[in-house]
Amino acid sequence: MFHHLDSALRSLLISSMPAGTEISFDTPSPAWARHERTAPALNLFLHQIRDDAKVRLGSWIERRDGAGRLVAREQAPREYRSCYLLTAWATDIDQEHSLLGSALAILAAHETIQAPYLPEALASTGFPVTVAVANPALPCAGTDLWSALDIPPRAGVDLVITVAVVPSVITDLTPPARRIELGVAGTVPAPANAPASGPIDTQVREHVNSDARKLPSDGRAERPDSGSDGH
Repeated sequence: MFHHLDSALRSLLISSMPAGTEISFDTPSPAWARHERTAPALNLFLHQIRDDAKVRLGSWIERRDGAGRLVAREQAPREYRSCYLLTAWATDIDQEHSLLGSALAILAAHETIQAPYLPEALASTGFPVTVAVANPALPCAGTDLWSALDIPPRAGVDLVITVAVVPSVITDLTPPARRIELGVAGTVPAPANAPASGPIDTQVREHVNSDARKLPSDGRAERPDSGSDGH
């Protein structure tokens, strides 16, 4: 995914930057910074990625066929913020500031990256790839970054690109039930070789009639003899 973002940013910037400007995504190490350049360069250093949990797009999405049967499930897309530090590199500070200003103007004019700059792999998700430039509310590169990279500090622009990641569709689902068997309390279980209907009701009636024949003629059940003292 990130190489697709790099490709989109390169295509967008190179379309309007002065001819011959190089676009680099290398980590600006001391060796890279000391490299003798034959052309001015813009460096976009991807220094962190953040999950944008505040804009979660839901939980699970169910996919059903024409008959309403569940055929697939997928997690809702998740958005991630890719945080770049944009710096300019040239033979003198005036040229560096000119390059940085030109790049800032190009990026600020685009709230989203669209065709023809957007690779198909990102365009096919159906979600926008948004651009935020020097937004203080979003993650930024701290001043300690330069000491961590072991190079002198220089002017830079914080750039945050937000992109959606669409999880894979899950189609290995438990098959739907083909038959549901319900039991009724107090009924007589059917013999193993009995048909599915008819004889079960007959057996229940015969069982009830058999119990009824055991009752006295007045229809009341006999009470057990508790003794002659009446207690």
